[in-house]
Amino acid sequence: MRAVLALAALTLAALPAAALAAPSPGACAAEIKRQSEQGESSVETGCWRLGPVTLGMTTAEVAALIGPPDHETAGPTVNLPAKVDRTGYRNAFYVFPRDLAKQLERKPPKELRTRILKVAYFQDRAVQIASAPPTETSSNRCGRMRGLAVTDGDAKGFGPFRSFAGVREGDSVVALEARLGKNDTHNRSGDVFDYWPVPLTLGVDVEHSTVSSFAIGADEDALHLGGWAEVSLTRDPKTCRITGFSFVEKEPGRR
Repeated sequence: MRAVLALAALTLAALPAAALAAPSPGACAAEIKRQSEQGESSVETGCWRLGPVTLGMTTAEVAALIGPPDHETAGPTVNLPAKVDRTGYRNAFYVFPRDLAKQLERKPPKELRTRILKVAYFQDRAVQIASAPPTETSSNRCGRMRGLAVTDGDAKGFGPFRSFAGVREGDSVVALEARLGKNDTHNRSGDVFDYWPVPLTLGVDVEHSTVSSFAIGADEDALHLGGWAEVSLTRDPKTCRITGFSFVEKEPGRR
């Protein structure tokens, strides 16, 4: 796997970020559909972006677009064989809105909408970009109140990351398959669609049969690098207002 990722990173490194001109969403969708149906995975490099962030970008290039990460881990600890050296892998998490800490300091709210973008780097090149699906999390008991904190949703600034190849969060599975074709596989619970061998997975809201998130990788191994972190909110026990946040690291089998 390390050899595969190293090759992917070197290939992406050979293309300056500015040179990765983005084809139209329609052209990317058509290419993904064709290659998935034919068992190929050489979709044009310029298609592999969520919002302005493109596979192959360095940490500095991503920071120039959306700022530095809010949380980092040494790298994936699952989905890598024991013999693989983890040196060079790093997971970075970006919280939206990007000025969340300043917002909470300036005016602590009772409810909050945030989203998380994950970028996994190998030798300082982005090899995986993924979003977390919207969720609702109840806060801990706050005095006599039990407030509801919306910890994911339509966070300010996250709009560009809510679509890929013309598929948007909230689109029906029917619309998704019309655009990208039938998904090749999905997990047992049916909340993840996979377009193998094209390195693309989509999270699905099973209850509503709609798209909820995206993950793209430099190759299949990069796509399934594990490691995730969620936002944990801190509340003032007297006012129930949100005063800060931290990260809780998760280790899903596949993300």
